[in-house]
Amino acid sequence: MRDAHHIGDAEKRFSTEVRPFTAIAATTQFLMDVEQTHHVFRLTDALDSAQNEKNYQRFMKTDAGLRLTAEGFDLTAFLSDRTRLETYPAGSVGREYIEFLDREKLDLGMLLTAEQVAERAYSHLDEPRRKFIAAGTANHDLLHVLTGYGREPLGEALLLAFTAQQFGLRGIAMLGHLMAMREWARHPGLPVPRLLGEAKGIAREMVWIAEIDWREILPLELDVARARLGLPRPWAYLKRCGDTPESEGDGGFEEMPSKAA
Repeated sequence: MRDAHHIGDAEKRFSTEVRPFTAIAATTQFLMDVEQTHHVFRLTDALDSAQNEKNYQRFMKTDAGLRLTAEGFDLTAFLSDRTRLETYPAGSVGREYIEFLDREKLDLGMLLTAEQVAERAYSHLDEPRRKFIAAGTANHDLLHVLTGYGREPLGEALLLAFTAQQFGLRGIAMLGHLMAMREWARHPGLPVPRLLGEAKGIAREMVWIAEIDWREILPLELDVARARLGLPRPWAYLKRCGDTPESEGDGGFEEMPSKAA
């Protein structure tokens, strides 16, 4: 029998429970109304809590993870400090992030509210795990800025595929693919398999998101930050959106089987 200390430690971890019926309901409800972001949290909690623990353990084996945890760094609080972000130079990641939020009429509080509506069962977790999972929520809109994927349904689908590839999240991967397939049905000319392959290929090339110290990245000019992070542009997607010159390539990534992080 485990002693009380070990039982307490186990209770602080992410659950290993899989809830398929909750996942099905959350997926269906989200696809019916993609503005209801809280269903995404319900889905990943139902399918990927065990993977969250694996990702956290991986994070804590990295130099960045140990340092950020020791410092008590809170990405949510950092990104909520608009005054600080406005001190960064024009064209920097931080300023582009603010402009993206303003242009799309978003703020970080909207994602945090969606988490609360989803009633994520994370109150029992220790503080480092809570901050780790919250950072994954907080950096979503930052990733829109860095990758270039838009907020239209196809862009959101591809960013989900990108994120799922980085973290090995089954629920997010499934949702991204379903959203992409729905766009393919609506627009049969879209090269959806190629675009999904590009998103996954970019995710494999980029550094692991969890290891990024955003305090170092946010002040950098956007293209400099992309180069430092090993983040290629999604040229095939941008070409479809008309956001890249014809002289640019349309990406060299093909559809490949997903590889867990």
